[in-house]
Amino acid sequence: HTYHNIGTVRENDYRPDGAVELQKIGKEYVVTQLEAGEWMNYTIKVPATREYTIYITYQGKSESVLSVAADQEVETECTSLSASKKWEEQKIGKLPLSAGACVLKLLVRKAGQGLYLRRIRIE
Repeated sequence: HTYHNIGTVRENDYRPDGAVELQKIGKEYVVTQLEAGEWMNYTIKVPATREYTIYITYQGKSESVLSVAADQEVETECTSLSASKKWEEQKIGKLPLSAGACVLKLLVRKAGQGLYLRRIRIE
């Protein structure tokens, strides 16, 4: 599986199956209506084997808590995302990643009201 959605199925323009709730904001789609216990996998291309810092861009009306796990079975500590009315980039933690294709699993531990996820990146 590439996601675990515990919410009600909600159809949207990008995913008519309603599996993951997405909303178009400007020219991009963002993940919305997240609930505690949900997770999503992101396949990324890792340029070199080393430790990377994981960042998430989000906004939300109240505090949320996330963590990220790598396909090497290593997971970051839980990170609290404070309420933000504008897009904020937050460091989630550091993970050792191997060069090539890698799957990052974003785990929603606590979903604050109005949590939107825009981007996940490594540095």
